[in-house]
Amino acid sequence: MRVFTLDSLNDIFDFFDLKKKHWHYTYGTPSHIFRGQGNSEWKLIASIFREGTKANNREQIESEYEVIYEFSNNLIRSGLYHPSNEIMSRIDFFDSLHYQNTLGRAETIWPNKEYLEILAIGQHYGIPTRLLDFTFDPYIALYFACSESTTADKLSVYSLPFEDSRFRTSRITRMNTIKNTKRYQVVESPTIFNQNMRAQKALFIGYIEENFKPNDEFKILSLEEFLQDSITKIEIPRKYCGEILFYLSKIGIDARSIFPGILGIAKYINNELPKMYGREYQAFEFSKK
Repeated sequence: MRVFTLDSLNDIFDFFDLKKKHWHYTYGTPSHIFRGQGNSEWKLIASIFREGTKANNREQIESEYEVIYEFSNNLIRSGLYHPSNEIMSRIDFFDSLHYQNTLGRAETIWPNKEYLEILAIGQHYGIPTRLLDFTFDPYIALYFACSESTTADKLSVYSLPFEDSRFRTSRITRMNTIKNTKRYQVVESPTIFNQNMRAQKALFIGYIEENFKPNDEFKILSLEEFLQDSITKIEIPRKYCGEILFYLSKIGIDARSIFPGILGIAKYINNELPKMYGREYQAFEFSKK
């Protein structure tokens, strides 16, 4: 992985300007995708793995399936949109249990293609999944890095090639003739029912496993380990976060546009204005300026 630091505001905004020659487009599609993280020490691993994992492959994958089963079940019972008729047909407890056992025995890939869209929806509403959020817009990645910054000295934005052939690996079906396969795959979900994804120009990188041995220890392959030299990590000093968020807001990138609706307005007031104007910020004081 290539790592470098941008040490001034001018360098930061100049580097992430998509009009610059180091970025290019292929048939109208950006050549790279981006992810911002509030601490440069954090690895690129999905949210489902960050609080610890199960002892072996079977336990891990079955526990992940239970989470998405509950999410699907509650969506359907609440009369909300669900993207897959096939998943809906497994809401019956015994059908679901049979499929969970099929997953645990490594008789099918996880997650299957039919589950990717419901995982994408869950990811955007806080359900822990195997997906990592990315965006086609580097300024949006920069926004997330700054808005989620911690007390660490540096935050980071990752850039990786969208058309990397390793993301396009076809599904392998001869399960008994191949070795354990762990890989990452691009997941693009329709945005018509998800205004957050549309606003964030979002897509996902999903962590896919197949032909694993159920009782083997579960081990995570990070995205950095998978892509190695193809990924670039840009580190940015945290001291610039307030000014970066201020500038991004001026060009229409803040919580109000990233999270359309009342929640976005609340995030903007509670989280971003204090970073832009100082911790002593109070709403009534800002209204007087």
